[in-house]
Amino acid sequence: MAPARGFQDTQMTRETSVPYVETGHEDIVTSMLRRHQLQKVHSFTSRHTDCTVARSRSDETLFIKVKGYVKNSTNEAKFRRAVMSNRMAGRGIPGDIAPELLELQAFEREGVYWLATLTPYGGEPMSQGLFLDGPGDGVGDEVISRIRHTLEVIRQTPSMSVFYAPQKISRWISDEFGADRATAASEWTSAHCDFHWGNILSDGRQVIDWDMFSLAPRGFDAASILLFSAADRHLFARLYAALAHLLDGDSARMATLFAAARILRLMRLDTFSDMRVHEVDVRWAVDVIMRGGDH
Repeated sequence: MAPARGFQDTQMTRETSVPYVETGHEDIVTSMLRRHQLQKVHSFTSRHTDCTVARSRSDETLFIKVKGYVKNSTNEAKFRRAVMSNRMAGRGIPGDIAPELLELQAFEREGVYWLATLTPYGGEPMSQGLFLDGPGDGVGDEVISRIRHTLEVIRQTPSMSVFYAPQKISRWISDEFGADRATAASEWTSAHCDFHWGNILSDGRQVIDWDMFSLAPRGFDAASILLFSAADRHLFARLYAALAHLLDGDSARMATLFAAARILRLMRLDTFSDMRVHEVDVRWAVDVIMRGGDH
């Protein structure tokens, strides 16, 4: 494994830091509340996304998510892929895995691309961050079984777009692990592409945030959740035993390197600075996966 690159000597590119807009969306939320006759319960911000929990007249709890992208060529591509990804997931992913997409609004206004979705509220995520907040003792065998089932369903569900271009994948791997590791993936499957504990709801019942659902190197989601579990070696071992069949072959090994490169790049952004304590864990997990699970 190539030597770890320190945060202090790595320059981030602008494409890694996407500018979001955190104000100017209030009328979007209000219109959804009125149109569906909902009563707002509370709202909060999660990683530049405005989230509102509301209740219907029939006492159903619903969830409104609004994200604003500053208008530029890079964000226009991201925005259009996010719209397509939500629609594809809404049509193809079963309701026991992805909350039903009740409404989607996507439009440009005054230099901002706005994306808003309304779904049933599926409960609290298993973590407030991408890694688990604490030990994985609460992740029982049933949760791991559901994660395995979810990943198998996702990879067999048709998707059309490619969120990460092969050139970017090779470049990111080369930057983090050396040019000799940046081989091309021959197998691509559908993937959630943002599969972490903050997007998995309690008890592993459902997965949220389908903005990046697209094609990825085979094994990308499985590698991602393993890397996000690396801080707890026991949890990592249990997950690896359940997901190892998704990580065999050259494409999955390349997907593992790419998943790790993405996480390591995120760690260098101020928004994700809390993750930096896990850099050693992530690099350890990459080494284990690349050796075929040999701890």
